[in-house]
Amino acid sequence: MPNILELGEDEALLAVAAIGWQMLNSDIRYTGWDGGAPVTHRGQVVGAVAVSGLDQAEDAELARIGVARIAERLHGVGAA
Repeated sequence: MPNILELGEDEALLAVAAIGWQMLNSDIRYTGWDGGAPVTHRGQVVGAVAVSGLDQAEDAELARIGVARIAERLHGVGAA
C-alpha cells in the first residue's frame, strides 16, 4: 500500500475504504473513529473518555457509559 499521506484526498479516501476503515470525516489530515466522548461540566468541556479495541459502536457505547459515570460524580449523584 502506498504512503497514504502522499496520495490525493480522493485516492486516500478510497485506500482507507479499501482496507475496511470507516472514518468519521473526509479530511485525511485528521483521523476520526467512534470511541470517544467529551466530558462537560457547567457548559465547558473538561475532558474526554476514549475507548479503543472493540467494534466502533461498542467503543462509543463504553465511552458514553464512562462519561455518564463521571457526570454522576461531578454532579454528586452516587458520590461516596
